[in-house]
Amino acid sequence: MLLFGLALWIIVINFRLNLAFQNKQRALNVLISFFLSIALLSYSFTLSLFSGLNFMLFQALFTVTPLLLIIYKIKLVRDSLNFTSEIKNRELILLLTSILCFTVLFFLTTKRWGNWDAWAIWSLHAKYMTFDANFVLLFSEKIDWSHPDYPLMLPSIIGSIWKSLSTDSAMIPALISYVVSLTFLLTIVSSLRQLNLNTLSIIALLIFCFSNILIPFGSTQYADTLLSLFILLPIVLLNHLNYDNHNLYLFLIGFFVASCSWIKNEGIVYFIIFSVLFLIHNLRKKKYIIYYAFGVSVPLIFLIFFKLKYAPSSDLIADSSSNTLTQLFDLKRYVFIIKYIFKTIVSSYSLIIVLLGLVMIFNRNYLKSFAFQIITCLFISYFMVYILTPNNLEWHLNTSFTRLLHHIFPVLIYTTLISFGKMKKPFNVFN
Repeated sequence: MLLFGLALWIIVINFRLNLAFQNKQRALNVLISFFLSIALLSYSFTLSLFSGLNFMLFQALFTVTPLLLIIYKIKLVRDSLNFTSEIKNRELILLLTSILCFTVLFFLTTKRWGNWDAWAIWSLHAKYMTFDANFVLLFSEKIDWSHPDYPLMLPSIIGSIWKSLSTDSAMIPALISYVVSLTFLLTIVSSLRQLNLNTLSIIALLIFCFSNILIPFGSTQYADTLLSLFILLPIVLLNHLNYDNHNLYLFLIGFFVASCSWIKNEGIVYFIIFSVLFLIHNLRKKKYIIYYAFGVSVPLIFLIFFKLKYAPSSDLIADSSSNTLTQLFDLKRYVFIIKYIFKTIVSSYSLIIVLLGLVMIFNRNYLKSFAFQIITCLFISYFMVYILTPNNLEWHLNTSFTRLLHHIFPVLIYTTLISFGKMKKPFNVFN
């Protein structure tokens, strides 16, 4: 029943987006509808646990609500779904072939229950979330190695589907990770096509299908690809900002930015950075700030309630000590981290150097863009986490740096490709 309800929500939200945007960017609207629907599933299921609502009643409410909306607006919904694709046959063949190859690569590289963090953290948390009132056992200090302070979007999605299907099959988290990875790819391609950058959309398709940027991370079944996707979405929406109907865009941007904090703790950093820069860029545009704040409100309320009511202290905060000041002024730590980052990027992610080099040659305006400011601040914040970490520095870098880079790298690729496609205009979404 829950999956049926999820499909209905996608239809309803897609109808609303097509109506608001006058049937423009339809492929992108379908994807945005999907992301909104899975976020809605996460928030509503978690709320049912917090409130003690019977799961069968939750499923009924989650399914019946969009069904009633569809019945009420049946003709408009039908018209909204009745559209033809403008994609050419050769491009369609390339897209389908790439998706097929991507699918094969994904399921060849993934494994039962995913890598360590997948089954030790995310799927374990999901299992606890199927325990009705006893889900609070998830936050016990006896399993502090599973990071019970982590936000609950991915576990709540997995747990709600497990509970609805009366199974805890390993295929559910694997399929969720696959769908997230595939929609990640399709979002970038759809956005570039909507911006009339068809050649660059093909380049992006090939990069994300056949490089080490998406597959190794998505197939681990970690939450990092979901976070990377939600980090990308506000930037995508900014590039499609319609000033004739900007209120809904700004609401969606705020919602997706704040929802990053419901995926991983690193998402809280992104939320803070994005919000501060957004306010700086829009100090004189009160309506922008108001609608952005409306979008932020629900995810932020969930996060604050979760952190204050249920989540124990973060391991990084709990383990911090008087050595913090010493580490902050330890030049050797800076040198060690910089060497590690440079070596990793050169050996495994040299495309970053290529893209930034091309930007320096062809379009330096990109370096002033809102998107690049976000990327830079996020990278610096991650760098400072390594400076101040109470954990063994080399171990911390080895176990997390490539995943943190995965949060940022797709946005860098997407925005630099757009900057190359619009070199005649300054790349600034707030022009």
